[in-house]
Amino acid sequence: MTKVMKNSLFALLWAIAVLPSFAQKPLTVSLQNNKSMLNETQLAAVKHLGFDVDQTLAQSVQPKADSRSNPLKLDSIKAFNGYDFHPQSDSVETSFTTYAYPQAHEKIETIYSVEAGERFPLSRSFIYSDDQGRIVEVLGEEWDAEKGDFVPDSRAVSFPHGDDQTLVDSIYVYALDSATHTWVTIFFTINTYNAQDRLLESVSSFDYFGQQVLFKDVHTYDANGDNILVESFAIFDGFEIPNAKRELTYQNHLPVEVISYVTDGISGFTVDGRITTEYNSFDLVAQVNTFFWDVALGDWTQVMGTTYTYDSAKREKTRLQIVYNQDGTEDQEIFAFDYEQDDQLHSEAHGFGDGAGGFDLFDRTFYYYSDETLAGREPQFTPLQVMPNPTAGMIRLGLEEQALVQIFNLKGELVISGSYQPNATISLETLPSGAYIISAQDAHNRYNSRLVKE
Repeated sequence: MTKVMKNSLFALLWAIAVLPSFAQKPLTVSLQNNKSMLNETQLAAVKHLGFDVDQTLAQSVQPKADSRSNPLKLDSIKAFNGYDFHPQSDSVETSFTTYAYPQAHEKIETIYSVEAGERFPLSRSFIYSDDQGRIVEVLGEEWDAEKGDFVPDSRAVSFPHGDDQTLVDSIYVYALDSATHTWVTIFFTINTYNAQDRLLESVSSFDYFGQQVLFKDVHTYDANGDNILVESFAIFDGFEIPNAKRELTYQNHLPVEVISYVTDGISGFTVDGRITTEYNSFDLVAQVNTFFWDVALGDWTQVMGTTYTYDSAKREKTRLQIVYNQDGTEDQEIFAFDYEQDDQLHSEAHGFGDGAGGFDLFDRTFYYYSDETLAGREPQFTPLQVMPNPTAGMIRLGLEEQALVQIFNLKGELVISGSYQPNATISLETLPSGAYIISAQDAHNRYNSRLVKE
């Protein structure tokens, strides 16, 4: 990719970042441009608050935790890949996510990786909503293998704007300082609205390696109430320095063109990226085309096109994305969605063009639901308490009932297997020193953890 293309990519990402979102709340320009400062749990927290971190241009298909007709709740998600090797099966499980609802306005999401058929905890999020169902706080935790438990990592707080379901007055994201055990602000954004609840200004603050960095985004509207201009400024020592802007064109209050500009470093702007959007008869996004400004040609060059189709219920059915390479070739990627009922996803398929007009399936994701009285389709999967860990030879497991216990070395070889009662001890004296994987399953639960033999 040429230097011009690289610079254009930055500006295009900026243009995408402020394109109005059709399903989730879009991040401000400044947050989108600086999201690389966040780790995975912090990004997950921002996503849980309802912000489109990935900035997709059409409806973001997300599993719904509720339903219009039945009290179904999302119970678990399983993802598989490797279909190019085993096209007739679900091949290799790669990730597993569970959901719990311990009380009203609280949801717990736990994510596991899957290795050699065994599931290992990665992260956990406690998600809290208000009486209107708006998520207002997310506590993120990471799995600490040494401690054998989750540890706090991030916190995100959102302050809704009045009774509005999507607008927010401010958001704050924190990281835990392990030395002082206090929350430290990573960034915050404060929004200002006019009497018609149109966003006028967003001020964002970042902690950039201990230095406070400020950005401001200013929105301008036409007589129809459409946001036709967004200007972005960096603030240094009280001075506002323009660094980017975008101009929007509308038809029937729907954005049909966005042109982005970047500062030339002197006193003006250089045209850079362009996005055009077409809609179907239901005002749903049908086609999105992305262009870079080719300085050598003095014209726009298309770099990507995305086509969307919908089912009879106006739910996104397929998404075909084509990337146009500089050498004249194309890379095609497709997503297909099936639904359980209403807007709740049943499965999601993902594949790539095979060069012959067809597509090779790469991975699939399945969504499982339960109502408020039935157990989920998957047994509950929780970390296994191992005491002590590390151990010199003897361990005791935190089991509540009789369970089948299996211990594997890191090669995946089964080294110990047996049925054990609660509080029973297991001897590892015959095993060499090193790390092991221990799993247990009783009539209701699956457990899994890592242990270290000294």
